[in-house]
Amino acid sequence: MTKTTTKNDVHKWVIIAVIVIGMLAIGAVITWMLIKRKREHEQYVERMVTTPLEEARDPILEKYDQADHNDQVGQEQKGQ
Repeated sequence: MTKTTTKNDVHKWVIIAVIVIGMLAIGAVITWMLIKRKREHEQYVERMVTTPLEEARDPILEKYDQADHNDQVGQEQKGQ
């Protein structure tokens, strides 16, 4: 004895298929993002390792160097 397929059976399998496809899509996006982030980190580390210290540019250090330079110039002008 066999049971005929009903509308509810079809809906159930469609919902299951949509959930499975959605989970696979989310997994693919997460994997892609992790691979991209890992590549960017590897490029950053490579750049840090290969850049000589003399050529390295630190914006915070430059900011404070400029502030120190301006303070010294200001003090020299007051002393004159």
